[in-house]
Amino acid sequence: MVDGRIGALLDQLTLLSTREQLTALDADAASIELQVALRVTEELEELWVLDLDGAPVAAAAAGELLTVEEVAPRSEVDLLLLASGPRARVDRSGPRHVLELSVPVESPPGTADGVLIARADLSRVADEVARPRGDGVRASLVATDGTTLADRDPARVEAEYRHPLADLPAERPVARVVGPEGPTLVAAAPLRTLDGFVVVEQLESALLEEATGLRGPAGVLLVVVIAIVAAVLATAQRLLRPLGPLASAVGRLREGELGARVDESGTGEVADLARGFNAMAVSLEARRRELEDAERDARMSEERLRLVVEGVQDYAIVLLDVLGAVRTWNAGARRVTGCEAGNIIGHRITSLADPTRSVDDPLAEATTTGRGESEGWYLRPDGSRYYGQLTVTTLRRDDGTPYGYAAILQDVTHRQLAQEALEEALRREQEAAAELRSANEVKDEFLNVAAHEIRTPLSAILGASQLLAGGPGVLDEDETEEIQQLIWRHASDMRDIVERLLDFTQLQAGRVHLAPGPLRLRTEFERVVTNVGRLLTDHQVVREAPDVIVEVDQGLLRHVLSNLLSNAAKFSPAGSTVRLTGQVEDGWLTVEVEDEGSGIDPEDHERIFELFRQAEHDAATARGTGVGLAIVRRYVELAGGSVRVDSRRGEGARFTVSLPARLGADTGPAEADRGGRP
Repeated sequence: MVDGRIGALLDQLTLLSTREQLTALDADAASIELQVALRVTEELEELWVLDLDGAPVAAAAAGELLTVEEVAPRSEVDLLLLASGPRARVDRSGPRHVLELSVPVESPPGTADGVLIARADLSRVADEVARPRGDGVRASLVATDGTTLADRDPARVEAEYRHPLADLPAERPVARVVGPEGPTLVAAAPLRTLDGFVVVEQLESALLEEATGLRGPAGVLLVVVIAIVAAVLATAQRLLRPLGPLASAVGRLREGELGARVDESGTGEVADLARGFNAMAVSLEARRRELEDAERDARMSEERLRLVVEGVQDYAIVLLDVLGAVRTWNAGARRVTGCEAGNIIGHRITSLADPTRSVDDPLAEATTTGRGESEGWYLRPDGSRYYGQLTVTTLRRDDGTPYGYAAILQDVTHRQLAQEALEEALRREQEAAAELRSANEVKDEFLNVAAHEIRTPLSAILGASQLLAGGPGVLDEDETEEIQQLIWRHASDMRDIVERLLDFTQLQAGRVHLAPGPLRLRTEFERVVTNVGRLLTDHQVVREAPDVIVEVDQGLLRHVLSNLLSNAAKFSPAGSTVRLTGQVEDGWLTVEVEDEGSGIDPEDHERIFELFRQAEHDAATARGTGVGLAIVRRYVELAGGSVRVDSRRGEGARFTVSLPARLGADTGPAEADRGGRP
């Protein structure tokens, strides 16, 4: 009956241990689950859940509040025994005997993550044993050493009365024992679920009294039977008395006294048993010493490993449980991460990663292949970042199932920064190489354009020179003057081409320096139109500008206006109007050059400011070098201004230049010409 009750309770606990709330070792969910279980089980008083380190995870008690702080942690050796399978034992450390049941919490099945422990009053579970049985008959729950655990008489339990179990024959545990109350018949039945016995006792006098109350042949027969049983018991005791020392030695050996020995003197089977027992005891003692030595060596190895791990300062070496949560935290981990153990134990190590950067968790890879690695940026509590290399190795049992992981986190920030610097240097080198290739292409195009643009006027000059070389009388005076004008015009074109190319090369080389100074805006407009006059001979030029003095670089303004006016003259038909306007407002000088040429498609508005790039024009329209507008943009941007074009095909073009400038003091009707190229 006791076995049945204990077995039923163990079955209930085994079923409870499979609940997901317990296998996940979630403290809040497990506590609720334990409280529910206590409400449906009358015998149990307390339920605990411990992890594999012996630390309490959750706890609950019937009729009162129980927290994990009130549950004492278990030692590692004790916990390994509890986690090995369903077990029942009696806790005799307190004022009353408590039945303690334990089953492992496994996830997945076969892999213990913790232990579920139940505690109950032993007297409630064994109440059937301690119930009165009649005159002279009593039943007790007895430990293997004979100590009374449960009895109808509380005095026996309090006094820890010891039953003479050593006097019972091993093959048939029934004996006649002379106790304080007289001769007593004793029978013991071992329990399957608990280390102990159910012992039934009956006084011999009570049995005889019952027998004398009988009459006739039945009474006589009962007396005869009792006499025979008593005689048999007495004879058995005489025959088995030599085995008493052997039984006593067995008991001492079972209690851990490996030095127990039996006298081997005598003859017969008892002497053979004694010699066999002594040989077995010697072997056990030798084996015990070997195990103790091995255990001591293992502890020393573990201690050496612990000291080595704890002494490592350059790496974080930690152990993880099967769910990937941190279980240990060494000095290297504290130095590398800046995090104390209390803030990380129970959490994943990747929770320390910089939340703005993703870091892969190598746990899944380690579970599959035995080893996983990842790298990424981590964040310390003080806000500093470091680049960590995380390596996780799976720890497996002999059967191959994982029971945890070993993780090494290394700060490799210097290596990562060096790699990033190398990549940046490579990128800059590639950009420089691309710029060099582009510069070579520009140089080649520059030479081609220069050669092409210079060839045309040079050919004209050479042809005209050959005509003049014919001597007097070949050409009349008018023809000679016309050829001279042709030579001068083409020579001027060549000078303009060379000047534009020189301007661009100086801008490219950064040799242009601006020096803003006062100039009269209207006078400067007239001067630029006069300088470009030969290109504007066939056009109507309209000039509009206030007669004010502005602070601006004179050479920059002349170059910008000259290029814009010559560009307008080249790409607009003869007889059309070219308009030049300017105004100063809010610290900015705005200049516009507008023509009535063929116009520019909107998709070409940006392209025309690139070197050697022009919009598409009619075949009959004059073309330039493709350098003028590039020079305009470089000059304007150098001064901190901007240039834009408004144009459509067939509607002419208007170029607007904005330069930072402020009104200056009036220095007279005309200031000195500060000419010259900047």
